[in-house]
Amino acid sequence: MFASIVPIFPSGNNSSKKPLSKRQQIIQELQARTEKEVQETYQLYLDRVPLERWPTIGAVYARFSTKDQDSASDQVRKCLEFALREKIYVPLENIHYDIATRGSKSNRPGINQIKVLLQTKAIHVLLVFSTSRLARKTYKALTLVEEECVGQGIRCVFTNQTIDTADENSWRAKLSFYAVFDEMTVTTNTGQISAAQERMFEGGLVTGAITFGYQGIPDPHLKTKKGTPKNRIAIHPEDSEIVRKIFHWFAVEELPMKEIARQLNTNFPKWSEGAGWSAGRVANILRNQRYAGLWCYGKKQSFWNSKKDYSTQVLRKKPLKQIQFENFRVVSDELWFKAQARLESNASDVKGRKPGDLDSSKKPRILNWPATKKVHSMLR
Repeated sequence: MFASIVPIFPSGNNSSKKPLSKRQQIIQELQARTEKEVQETYQLYLDRVPLERWPTIGAVYARFSTKDQDSASDQVRKCLEFALREKIYVPLENIHYDIATRGSKSNRPGINQIKVLLQTKAIHVLLVFSTSRLARKTYKALTLVEEECVGQGIRCVFTNQTIDTADENSWRAKLSFYAVFDEMTVTTNTGQISAAQERMFEGGLVTGAITFGYQGIPDPHLKTKKGTPKNRIAIHPEDSEIVRKIFHWFAVEELPMKEIARQLNTNFPKWSEGAGWSAGRVANILRNQRYAGLWCYGKKQSFWNSKKDYSTQVLRKKPLKQIQFENFRVVSDELWFKAQARLESNASDVKGRKPGDLDSSKKPRILNWPATKKVHSMLR
C-alpha cells in the first residue's frame, strides 16, 4: 500500500448520513485502479533491480488534475524507466501521487509526503515526469526545487523535459522556461474551455450543475470527446410542479417561506432528501430567474487565493452570456414579478449570509431584470 494513497473523500463511519456523491465515488474507484496499475508497473521495475539494490535512493511524484486524464501510472512508469537507466533504487513506499488535484493547490497529500522525504533527507533523487505535475505556478515550482531539493543537496529530475539539477549550468533556465510555458498553457486552455461551454450554453446543452426543476436528456447526435452523448436541458415534469407550487404559495397565497418549507418536507418527502427543505432553499428557488426563462452563463469568476490555498468565486459586473429561453420557462412573468415584489417587501423574512459590511440595506432584493421597475410599479 502506498503511503500517499489517502482517500480524498473518506467514507467515514457507518453513522454518517450523507452518502458519497457521484464524483466522490468516481475518485475512489480511480484511486483503487491507479494503485493497482502503479503496483503492477513497480513490479516490472523491481524485477530488473539487482537484489543488492543500488545505493542511490529515489522517490517518484505524479499528479493529474481531472478524472479524465487518468495518467498517474504512466508518469510513474516513465520515472521508473529513468531510474533503471541511472541505477536509482526507488522503494515502493517512496512513490507518491495526487489524483484529481489541481497543481495550483499547495496542500496535497502526495506532495506533502514528498516534502517529508526531502526535509528528512531520506532520498538522494526526486523524479517527476514534468514541471506541470509539480506545480502550476512558476514561482512555486522554482521555490520547491531550489529550496527543498537543491538546498538540501538532493537531485531533482523532470524526466520528460530533460531537466536535471545535476546540470548546474542550465537547469534553472530550463525549469523557468517550462514552468512559464505550463502556466501560459493553463490560461489558454481555460479560455478554450470557456468558449466551448458558451457555445453549449447557447445551444441549450448542460454545462454544469442542473438546476432543480430541470433535467438532462442525452442527445444521440452530439458526442463528447469520450464518445458519450451530450445532454440537453429539459424541464423535469415532477420537479417543475414543485417549483410552481412554491411560487404560487408564496406569491398568491402569501405563505411564509418557513411554512412552505414545512409543507414540502411533510407532504412531499421525495423532494426533501438529504438536508430537506428550508426557508433559505425556498428563497433560492424564488430568486432564480431561470424559472422565468432568463438564463445566464458566466455570472461568476474564479480567483485562486495562493495564501489560503483555495479558489473563490466573485460575481462579474454582468454575465458572459444572457439568453431568454422560453422553452425553459416554468412560471409566468406575472407570477415571477409578483414573487419578487413580495421578496422586496418582506426582506426581513429572507435569511442568508450576512454581507461583509454588515449593512444589508445596500444589497438589492430584486434581480436586475429588463423592465423590472415598470412591472414592479404595476403590481403595486
